[in-house]
Amino acid sequence: FSWMYEYKAVSAANLVIGNLYRAGLPEERYRFYMGQALCIRACLYFQIIRLWGAAPLVLEYEDISETGRTPWREIAGHIVADLLLAAEYLPPADQLKDPEGKPLTARQIPGRGTAYAILAGVYAWIAGYGKEPESYVLGIERAGEVLGDPHYRRVGRPEEACTEVLPGKSEGRIFEVCHDSSRTESTDLG
Repeated sequence: FSWMYEYKAVSAANLVIGNLYRAGLPEERYRFYMGQALCIRACLYFQIIRLWGAAPLVLEYEDISETGRTPWREIAGHIVADLLLAAEYLPPADQLKDPEGKPLTARQIPGRGTAYAILAGVYAWIAGYGKEPESYVLGIERAGEVLGDPHYRRVGRPEEACTEVLPGKSEGRIFEVCHDSSRTESTDLG
């Protein structure tokens, strides 16, 4: 495994987080883009600690120094902080709008529910893997924020997760990454 792609994306999120104030955006757009960058960075670091545990923690876009591994619990604290701030900044799914004010319906754009859903997973992971059962309560509270949102629909049967949610045909979608294979970097290892 290589964490190269995760850290390339973390670097891009850090670039936005560290420089967005320079754009002179209206407060609403600033919060929208900052919330997205925080949510994406948190999602990436959650993937990193689940795969590798302790890992380099890079929070500044200018940081190009060699960095040792940070304990996963410390990284998890940054993930939680990013997601709580993202949830504060991002609007609910039905209020996501592009710069012209048109509704955004693609679930690849994080909204408040995305931040809460990832946060619920982080708390559950901390509770189970980190043996901190009190985190289950926090995870359940955050999951409740998503389950109580009328813009998401729980699937009725497990098959629906495969037949409707995964192909992108359901309001049960919380966050998805759209993949364009024509833009993917590939390397011939042969």
